[in-house]
Amino acid sequence: MAAALPRLATRPRAIVRAVHVLASIGWFGLVVVMLVLSAAALTTDGGPSPHFPYQLMDQIASPMIPITAVATLVTGVALSVATPWGLLRHWWIVVKLVLTLAVIMTGASLTGSWILQASAGPTTPARWLLVGGAAVHLLMLASAMIISVDKPWGRISRSRKPRGRPLPQYGNISAR
Repeated sequence: MAAALPRLATRPRAIVRAVHVLASIGWFGLVVVMLVLSAAALTTDGGPSPHFPYQLMDQIASPMIPITAVATLVTGVALSVATPWGLLRHWWIVVKLVLTLAVIMTGASLTGSWILQASAGPTTPARWLLVGGAAVHLLMLASAMIISVDKPWGRISRSRKPRGRPLPQYGNISAR
């Protein structure tokens, strides 16, 4: 039988929770800024500095979003592992983890290249992809925050018993 992981005491747990909340709010806010900048860049007519919104987006997407995203992920995993909630004991924690990882992976793999493509020309489809990507990321992060407050779906069942009625035994004459 595996040894239980040590639990966080009250004070350290409160500190980790505060860092988690602040990092996730910061990440959410940065994605809002990305949405506003991408929408502003989409609606500009070129003007004196058509690349300025994309330069700002690149500055936000490179160092700031990954820092807040990783801080959110690390503190979230720490809170779930080192508290009675557990990492894989409740569906709401698993869904939050999947949402977080999905936003991190899609943001890391797509956003930077979309910014480069969008800054290359006013007719590239990447301009629309930036708006849509930021909107989807915003919805995913908002969903994770709401799930964190409501804690729906309950515990993950660990039983190995088959669910529902047992299958009929065909060919068994004594069953008649």
